[in-house]
Amino acid sequence: MFNNSIDKIDLVMWTLNSEKTLKRTLKSIENAVPKKYVNQKILVDAHSTDSTQKIAKDFGWKIFEYKKGIGRQANYAVSLVETDIFASFESDIIINPDWLKLKKYLVDNIAVVQGVRYSVNPLLNSFEHTAVRYGSEYSSIDNTLYRTEVIRNLGSFNKSLLYCADAELKERVLNAGYYWLVRYDVISKHLKTSLKQSARALQKHKLKDTYMKSREGTNNFLKFFLSFPIGFYIALNYRLPLAVFAYPYWRSIKLQTMLKKGLK
Repeated sequence: MFNNSIDKIDLVMWTLNSEKTLKRTLKSIENAVPKKYVNQKILVDAHSTDSTQKIAKDFGWKIFEYKKGIGRQANYAVSLVETDIFASFESDIIINPDWLKLKKYLVDNIAVVQGVRYSVNPLLNSFEHTAVRYGSEYSSIDNTLYRTEVIRNLGSFNKSLLYCADAELKERVLNAGYYWLVRYDVISKHLKTSLKQSARALQKHKLKDTYMKSREGTNNFLKFFLSFPIGFYIALNYRLPLAVFAYPYWRSIKLQTMLKKGLK
């Protein structure tokens, strides 16, 4: 049964061995979402072997253990939500202090509203800003608000997806006639600091999620060849000479994972 007070929301998060960034993330959430607006803080952990659970308990989060996979963990977390609106966060995001203002946009047919997050790594940050500037589709579930009833009626998060649960959920939200609003003026920080680390994560995510098979397509070939002039553009506009080589490398990782999945 839902809490009838729309002033309070449930917060959900999924974790696995997240101790390196979790404390900074939880502090930022406390700053952005004061206690008076919080009903429950629900953390679904995939049996971490580090101090993730202890850190979360120290911040007052309820701990639930579940099988690994963002779709699985997020789906379970939603089943525990009691409020009409809930928020989801990932464990390596520093939330914008004004993040809660997103709540005012959940009106009419808007079912989901989110801010954006950019890496604290200068190269990744420039890649992400360039992608947004030129209209790349954006969706994430790391600093996002939802109408609980809509998400549940749509089947919640896809339990079969270990990763990429955001794009798949957004597709179902839009197909059902709702809006997924991205507010580009509410900017949070992503604590991924290494281009190599991010590329490895990308490979792992793409290779394990067959959902991406239907979304990537052969346009990755075009994007790879365009990556050379884009790399020069980023190098000049962001004063990052390394981007000349780093951006094509980044696009090549996407192309490699597409080919390994046999995408056609």
